[in-house]
Amino acid sequence: MRIVFLGPDGAGKSTIIGAVERALSDMDLPYSYHYLVPGFLPRYRNVNNGSPVTNPHEKVRHGLLKSLLKLVFWFVEYNLGCGELNRDNKIRLFDRYYYDILVDPARYCYGASDIFTKFVARFIPKPTLLVIVDAPTSTIQDRKQEVSWCETERQRAAYKKLENKYCRTIILDTTKDIESNARKVVSELL
Repeated sequence: MRIVFLGPDGAGKSTIIGAVERALSDMDLPYSYHYLVPGFLPRYRNVNNGSPVTNPHEKVRHGLLKSLLKLVFWFVEYNLGCGELNRDNKIRLFDRYYYDILVDPARYCYGASDIFTKFVARFIPKPTLLVIVDAPTSTIQDRKQEVSWCETERQRAAYKKLENKYCRTIILDTTKDIESNARKVVSELL
């Protein structure tokens, strides 16, 4: 079972994931946390090492060849990695997932056409549940200013367009009670 959490920086993904982890622990349900990728290929083990990204658009986008190679590596990583993760009954919590590149290609230095990312998305293992974490733009910008106001607005709209496109989806408003949001996620699983 894979639960994927997506949303702009500052929307509250880490807070919601932490609350879901506590709820799963209270229920004695085994789970594991993953950032972006399953961590199958050596290149993708310990991605980001849990450190926060403070300027996601600072790097220059790659050219066509390097961008397409990234998609090939991600295709292999997700397909082999998710297959490996399916060997036990743990609930897998993903802070970001492949679909994030569809919304924010600059974060991943992706410089090719979105035609390729959308094509590959059809072959990425589907999560059990996609949780889009959202809040008003003003709230998100008060929490973090990694990107501009306009970029936050654009991302919020783009994440919402993913609703039920690849898998079952819920949208959480993080201005609401965190614990009730976590219970909503867990009840969707059960």
